[in-house]
Amino acid sequence: MPRRTTPDPISAKIGARIRLLRAERLMSLVELANVSGLNKGHLSSIEQGLVRVNFGTLVQIATGLGVQPMILVTFPDEHPMAQLLERWRKLPPEELTRELEEVRGMLKGTRVDRTEDAANLHDRAAPESGKRGDVSS
Repeated sequence: MPRRTTPDPISAKIGARIRLLRAERLMSLVELANVSGLNKGHLSSIEQGLVRVNFGTLVQIATGLGVQPMILVTFPDEHPMAQLLERWRKLPPEELTRELEEVRGMLKGTRVDRTEDAANLHDRAAPESGKRGDVSS
């Protein structure tokens, strides 16, 4: 299949993301090509958005960059969850661990509240006898 001469919008976003991550790591195109097992020209075309990249290639690139594949298709300027993921991606491991523990603690509190709400709702719906499943004739 011939190479595009005009970047595909989605492919261009993915390519720009790959280029950004590569630049953060101070990697050359040749270095990323070598560690990801891809041809330098193909990788260049991907970064320019001139080819549509398949998932297997995304995995190879992500592995070469030392990130999860989802990072390559996460665009922080488009969604708050992506912004959060990007923030966490940039944290040193010890700070990330600390933040994730805080989030787990908050979620545990939320689950407890929901469990209590469910129990209260069930108690209100229970028959007067107080026995669950008790059917009076």
